[in-house]
Amino acid sequence: MTAADGANPTANFIRDEVVAAFSVFDEKKTGKLPPQPEQLLALLRSLGFDDITPSEVELLLFEMNAREKGGYDVDTLTPLVEKRKADRAANGYTDEQLISSALFAFNPEGGDFISADDFRMALLCTGEKLPEEEINSMIASGDPAGIGQIDVNVLITKLFRAPKKKKKPKKKK
Repeated sequence: MTAADGANPTANFIRDEVVAAFSVFDEKKTGKLPPQPEQLLALLRSLGFDDITPSEVELLLFEMNAREKGGYDVDTLTPLVEKRKADRAANGYTDEQLISSALFAFNPEGGDFISADDFRMALLCTGEKLPEEEINSMIASGDPAGIGQIDVNVLITKLFRAPKKKKKPKKKK
């Protein structure tokens, strides 16, 4: 279903993010993860929730009734992630902060760089069909040395602090 069909594109994007992250942790491909707080914490941090606490993870496991059910799946986790992201937006997180957090999630070691391949994967998860030249331009912006490692801080700066294009004055007839 597309946005034109009435689906919420943000919800679709979030679901795609959850599916991608879930598949990394679902090594046995069972479609269900065990109710292990450490694993859910890592999964949520991979979705950009760097500030989530272990007690919040326990609360999420409780909300999903995961211990009684023996685990949780994408359909159970997605609405909780949607709510948490909506809460973040309502509490004043900017697009820049949210995107920056999502990009940093691709580097679990916490460095400032992500690979060009991981960046392409992040774009793929959005569901946006960007032209290859636009993707290459974004990669070049964050990787001026051309070594395949994008400096997230440089990329975010260029994306959000790019100089505004001046409008050309209309010619008088």
